[in-house]
Amino acid sequence: MAAMSQMQCTICLDEGGAVVQRGCACRGDAGAVHLECLVAYATHTRDNDGDWSVWNQCGTCKHNFMGVVRLGLAEACYAETEGLDEEDDERLEAGFCLAAAYGISGRYAEAETLAAHVLATRRRVLGNEDPVTLSTANNLAATYNNQGKYAEAEVLLAEVLATEKRVQGAEHPETLATMGNLASTYCD
Repeated sequence: MAAMSQMQCTICLDEGGAVVQRGCACRGDAGAVHLECLVAYATHTRDNDGDWSVWNQCGTCKHNFMGVVRLGLAEACYAETEGLDEEDDERLEAGFCLAAAYGISGRYAEAETLAAHVLATRRRVLGNEDPVTLSTANNLAATYNNQGKYAEAEVLLAEVLATEKRVQGAEHPETLATMGNLASTYCD
């Protein structure tokens, strides 16, 4: 396999320009892209097909993007929604994805700030019982855990769990996942 800087971008087929990144599980050169090319592809696909998954997942290997590619795509996606109202679903989803990318990158303070904002907005727009709101709260709790803020995580997860049990039932997969997250918080 060629060195990273000598790999050919699978989108533009060029070896020059910005450093070619690998951010998925594709083998060989199949996952090599310029971040700028991937952003342009994701924008084009979203605009033409309404498909937002390309901002998070490789279309070839179907794995979520990782590392600098995930973070770069999330930042570009959020920037793409900058002119939208803060309550717009696309803006909120882009913020949710960026907060997750910040968390995965170890940028916990930025993740917490953005996730808290997205959660507050989703609670206001969708309500406390909406599955998307509950998922957002779960991710904010994970950010708290990653920072050692176990008390905050425990309170938020207990609230989410009570709501999920009431709305979705105790056997629902999301409810069970939240139970596991809360148990992990107790162990930490």
